[in-house]
Amino acid sequence: MTVTVELLDQPPPLSTGSWKDVVDINVPAPAGELRVTGLTAETDAEHLLPALSHAGPGTYRLRVHARGRDTDPAASENYDWDAVEEDVVDDYDDAEDQTDPADEFLIAVWPASHAPPVSHKLTGVYGAELRGASL
Repeated sequence: MTVTVELLDQPPPLSTGSWKDVVDINVPAPAGELRVTGLTAETDAEHLLPALSHAGPGTYRLRVHARGRDTDPAASENYDWDAVEEDVVDDYDDAEDQTDPADEFLIAVWPASHAPPVSHKLTGVYGAELRGASL
């Protein structure tokens, strides 16, 4: 899985390209600490994403792009994240034999006033399943 974060001062130009899902949402950060946490309970400093609230307390707009989730959804659902972090494998013969999830995300963040969510592109099958929608 790959996650890229872009900390911006203003909205970026919209570019949906090869992304399957692209949405804008607002997230309040009244204390000025807005973070994306890891997929497991224990996330070390090496794997932390930067604080999204780069301009201090306030409201932020997040444009979240996603792709690769339709490639092999079972890879994400069945991936033994603890085995990779701890080098302990419970359900697999070898952690290195697991298929890495192909999920890729881009999160663009900028300070903004409140605005309703906007769905720019919703073409991913896996995303539709999560939303309870059908394509």
